[in-house]
Amino acid sequence: MFISVQFGYNQNKLFNINCQIAPLLDAINDGCYKEMGKFLKKREEFFNKEISSFKKKEQNLQKKLERLEPPKSLEAPKEEVKVKEKKDPKKAAKDKPKPGEKPAKKTKKQQQEEEEEKKRKEAEEQERLRKEEEEKKKKEEEEAARKAEEEKKNKAAKKPAAPGKGGKAEEEKKDEPVVETEEIRIAREKAETLAQIDELKKQIEVYSGKLSALTEAQAKLAEEEQKQKIVDLCEKTGERKHLRASGDQYAHTLLRERKAYVLVQIKKGANDEEVVENIVLDGGCIRTPEEDVEWEEEQRELEALQGKAGGKPPAKK
Repeated sequence: MFISVQFGYNQNKLFNINCQIAPLLDAINDGCYKEMGKFLKKREEFFNKEISSFKKKEQNLQKKLERLEPPKSLEAPKEEVKVKEKKDPKKAAKDKPKPGEKPAKKTKKQQQEEEEEKKRKEAEEQERLRKEEEEKKKKEEEEAARKAEEEKKNKAAKKPAAPGKGGKAEEEKKDEPVVETEEIRIAREKAETLAQIDELKKQIEVYSGKLSALTEAQAKLAEEEQKQKIVDLCEKTGERKHLRASGDQYAHTLLRERKAYVLVQIKKGANDEEVVENIVLDGGCIRTPEEDVEWEEEQRELEALQGKAGGKPPAKK
C-alpha cells in the first residue's frame, strides 16, 4: 500500500500508508528534505564539473592562440661600441717590437676575446644570409602567386562566354575557390579562436552564477529542514487532506493507494489565517541555461492556454 508524494523540483518519493498518520507525516518530512539535499548536492557537482571543463577548453584555446601568434624575429646582437683610446706615442714606441725581436705572445684572455669576436661575426653573417634567403624565397612565392593569378584572369578573359549561358559562366566564376594565403589563414583562425574563448567565458560566468545561487538554496534548505513546521498533503487539484487532525488514524483510511499527492506546509498569514505553501525548490538555480530556454518556452505556452481558458497562470518556479 503505497502513495507517491511530489516535492522539490519535479521530485517524487513512494511511502507506505499502512501506518498511522503522525509517523507517516514525520517520515515524509524527513525523507523529502533528505532527497532535496541529495539532489542539490548532485547539481552542485555537475556545475563544478562543467565549469572545470569550460576552463580546460579555454586554456587549450589560449595555447592555440599563442601558437598562431607570429614568431618574434631574431634580432642580431647589438655591436658594442668601443671607445678608441688615444695611445700615448711614448707607450706605443715602447710597445712596438724592435727589429729582430720576436713579437710578444698573446695572453689567454686576448686569444679568448679574439675567438669570441670571430664567432660573433660568423653568427652575424649567418643571420644576414638567412634573412636574405627568406626574403628571396618570399618574393619568389609572391611573384609565382601573382603570375598564376594573372594567367587565370587572362584565360578567363580570352574564353568567350557561350550564347545564352552567360549566367552559368558567371556562376562558375563565383564558385572558383579563393586562394587563402598563410596570413589570411592565421587571421581567420585567430578570429575563430577568440570567438570561441569569448563564448566559453560567457558560459563560465553563467554557470558560476548558477553555482552561487545553488549554494544559497542549500543553506536555505538546511535552515528550513531544522525549523518546526506543520506539513500536510494536498490533492493535485489543491484540496488539502488535513491529516494532522487525524494523527492516530491509519493513513490508508484517509489516503488512496497508488495516488499522487503534493507535499505542503501550513504557515500563518498576516491576519493569523492559514496559508498553504508547496514545499519546492527554486528551479532557476537547478536548470542549465539550455533547460532555462525550454522551461521559459513551456511557461509561455501554458500562460497562453490559461489565458484562452480564462484560468489563472501557473506559478513560476
